Amino acid sequence: RIGIFPSLATYALPKLLGSRDWDQLGIALRVNVGEPHQTITGLRQDGELDLALIFQVGQGGLAWPAQMERQWLGDDPFRVVVPASWKLDGTSVFSAAQLADMPWIMHHPGTSDATVISRLFAAFNIHPRVVAHSDDFNASLHMAAAGLGAALVPELAMLRAPAGIQVIDAPEIRLARSIFALRPEGRDNPKVGVFMDRLTNVLAELSIGPKRR
Repeated sequence: RIGIFPSLATYALPKLLGSRDWDQLGIALRVNVGEPHQTITGLRQDGELDLALIFQVGQGGLAWPAQMERQWLGDDPFRVVVPASWKLDGTSVFSAAQLADMPWIMHHPGTSDATVISRLFAAFNIHPRVVAHSDDFNASLHMAAAGLGAALVPELAMLRAPAGIQVIDAPEIRLARSIFALRPEGRDNPKVGVFMDRLTNVLAELSIGPKRR
């Protein structure tokens, strides 16, 4: 019984379930796809989850019950994505001042991710001209591809990005979301360990996790 955030469910879970010997492992999954603050509630006492796969951007914005085992699975860096129709020089390094002049697709205000990103931008005096609010990275990528604006998108969510986007080098915008597994201490289920071993291998194939370093 796992909780998992959308981009991990979209890109990592199918690879795991499609592995050649998956059916031989004897694991029956019940999956709850949601944002971390939603799936964490399933870990509370008498909760319905054995495991929650979550991400955290920065140090704040999330809290989980005490007596949890936490396993770091890897960091998922954000990239600055712009419409290819802007025809920016892909070999150039873009400064904060140049980013400030762009129209942006941003997270909805008030979420923990939006707060961290807003603080990062403000630290470099970037006050974006917002043309859209979206917490759905797939939607953000397609709007960027259509020419609407720039977006900050993690690499995991870009594995099947649409045509029409360009990733630019903006060294001042350094941000990553850390991916963790949370499970209650003392709730022994050997199949959880097998699942985690397989998931770690899949993340390494996707260039996320300790094997990347």
